[in-house]
Amino acid sequence: MKIKRSTANTLMSKAIALDNRCLVALLDADESITYCDNKQQLDELIETHPDGILVYNQNPDALDIVDQLVKKDGMTSIEIFQDTEGVFGLRAYQIKAKLQTPTTLELSELHTC
Repeated sequence: MKIKRSTANTLMSKAIALDNRCLVALLDADESITYCDNKQQLDELIETHPDGILVYNQNPDALDIVDQLVKKDGMTSIEIFQDTEGVFGLRAYQIKAKLQTPTTLELSELHTC
């Protein structure tokens, strides 16, 4: 999976600004981000944007929303994480045969001439 570095920075900045509160969003193919307040909003977004990428942080409320989703084969997601050693970043996953499988997340640069 490949996203722009600026999109990754936007997602991580939003997570920091929320100070560990719930973050759930959908990233469209054009990398526009729509944040959700609840599972119902997220369900509606996924229905209208089936190719969108689910984005969430490790907040218990966000994880609860993600756990309740019906995950379809090929569905992709990005987790915003912070481990016990203070490492902060993004991890990408894809649903394969009903299992959440880690996938490579590549950050691309936007080049202008």
